Amino acid sequence: MKSLLTCLSLMVLGIGTALFIGFHDRFSTEDPYYDDEQEGLKDQIVFKFSHVVAENTPKGRAANKFADLVYQKSGGTIKVEVFPNGSLYSDNEEINALQNGDVQFIAPSTSKLGSLSPEWGVLDLPYAFTSYKAVQEGLNGKIGTRLFASLEKHHLKGLAYWTNGFKQLTSNKGPIFTPDDLKGQALRIMPSSVIEDQYRLLGAQPRQDSFNSTFQLLESNLVDGEENTISNIYSKKFYNVQDLFDNQQSRIPRLCRNDRRAFLEFTD
Repeated sequence: MKSLLTCLSLMVLGIGTALFIGFHDRFSTEDPYYDDEQEGLKDQIVFKFSHVVAENTPKGRAANKFADLVYQKSGGTIKVEVFPNGSLYSDNEEINALQNGDVQFIAPSTSKLGSLSPEWGVLDLPYAFTSYKAVQEGLNGKIGTRLFASLEKHHLKGLAYWTNGFKQLTSNKGPIFTPDDLKGQALRIMPSSVIEDQYRLLGAQPRQDSFNSTFQLLESNLVDGEENTISNIYSKKFYNVQDLFDNQQSRIPRLCRNDRRAFLEFTD
């Protein structure tokens, strides 16, 4: 009998414990489904910003600063997620991704825009600008305004020009003192018909490839050299696979731009 009472007591205790556990949250004044860390996120707008260079470059740092400012000035209601190093899209893919709405911000070199509007090719001309001042005057004046306007028909919105210095030429195939020194050299270049025509006229063998494939091309000796800004040459460590460096060829503006539809939502 004592054993039976003990067993019944344990059963009652077990049922009581189960009831307490099962209904405790109903008796509690706290909302079990509330997470204060999620407060305000329901109405938060999230944009994606894709670029192909390292975070410690001028463009990489500018992209992160842009994201910080947007978050601060919107009171946290707008968040920009930055994807560096081509982790989201390569430089050959990002314009299409922008037009398709898969990403809302990109900051490519202006050379990539020649496929949309041939006017952008003017910025690929060698020695088109004689100084940094001339570059700023051109981009902040009528030239820059006209180029921005050419994007509207493609549902793109130009936001700002980010300058990234003059392009430099690196090579493993002899020093370059005269145009004749480029003859026969295989060079990786950005996607640009203007740049390609330049090198072909000089007797070189230009090859259009994505930015993040450049190191492998150089290391495998598939190309003799490439052209880039100092920050990109340094951050991607091209100096480990290149012997010679020539400087100040032509300037590469970076264009921070976004999907025009996202811009309209952004400004609303």
